[in-house]
Amino acid sequence: MTKNYKKSYHNDDISRFNLTQDDLDNEMSDEEFQKYDEAYHEIKARKYSQMNPVHSDAKYIILKDVCNTKIHKYYDVKTCKTRTVVLHRIKALRNINRQVRKGDIGGWVHGPENLSKEGSCWIFDEAMCFGDAVVMHDAQVKHEATIYDNAVIGNRAIVTRKSVVREHAIVCEYAHISGDDVEVCGRAIINKGANVIGGAYVGGNAVVTDYAKVGANAKVLGESVICGSANVAGHAVVWGHATVKDHAQVYEYAKVKDATIGGKTKLTSNVEVSGDFQITPEGEMRFFCNEDLEDYIKSHAHDTPSKYQIFNNPQQCCQNNDQDLCTDIDWIEEDENCINFGYDEHCKHTELEIDEETELEYTVTCDTRHPEEKDELNF
Repeated sequence: MTKNYKKSYHNDDISRFNLTQDDLDNEMSDEEFQKYDEAYHEIKARKYSQMNPVHSDAKYIILKDVCNTKIHKYYDVKTCKTRTVVLHRIKALRNINRQVRKGDIGGWVHGPENLSKEGSCWIFDEAMCFGDAVVMHDAQVKHEATIYDNAVIGNRAIVTRKSVVREHAIVCEYAHISGDDVEVCGRAIINKGANVIGGAYVGGNAVVTDYAKVGANAKVLGESVICGSANVAGHAVVWGHATVKDHAQVYEYAKVKDATIGGKTKLTSNVEVSGDFQITPEGEMRFFCNEDLEDYIKSHAHDTPSKYQIFNNPQQCCQNNDQDLCTDIDWIEEDENCINFGYDEHCKHTELEIDEETELEYTVTCDTRHPEEKDELNF
């Protein structure tokens, strides 16, 4: 059986084989065809290796053939537009760790800058990393997790399931991100064994550290710090300059802004508190409602600043006691009771103060709200 050799080669390769046009036009035997075919593919392989150099100690290679390439669409929250990016699978060139052996196919990257060639870090399954994001050190990204923008995953951190880490967020030092709706964004930092799971949201400049846990549908925003085995779960919201530490728990629909919650305090139900003061009881203390919290603050008035605040409903969020405009709200939640207060809107609030001269307690209440001034916003 013979073949027409002309069909197998490009004109720019003719000179490399010392072939003439007559040689290409004539039919060759199978033996001759195999000889030149091997030479042709050897040159093609050399060209590819020059364009994609692989060192003897290389960790992986990016597969750019059609079968290992896809176009991924994602929503850019900065521009509010849908963008597309071309992704390629990776293939291990050596044994990387106990889970990844030579020849194993990994997840998706846009380029070599998305996965460090140092350490044992790896992207598994259908996980993706693109943009200027990077997975480094010994970190692992698995399942359908997505890492993009300028996010960094490192130091044995693990990101799994459908978690999303974006913008300038950093996940490192044995932190674990796992959930179908988990999102870590902004300049948030998750480290030192912290866990963000379920459908939690951590954004702004928040820090979750020291084995603390944020789970369920909780939100941690602003400059908040969750540390020291603390637990924020349910539909709880922690924002502003709040700190939840020690073994404190904030869950269900509790809300904390600016205050420090520590010890073995448990805030549950609809307890809401704001202000620059601390609740750090020596023993276990549980607050089911605002009345419980108010009684505790009254009995520990000498341990707290002279000005603090307890909310009676989600709409009370002003920190001023002179009927001034409410301007200190920087969070938005997907709830019909949560509203955004601007410079031209008022609110109702109740505050407990202590007269410096008589040391007697008194309450200041103002209500200058108008229903038409409410403006619902989505998170």
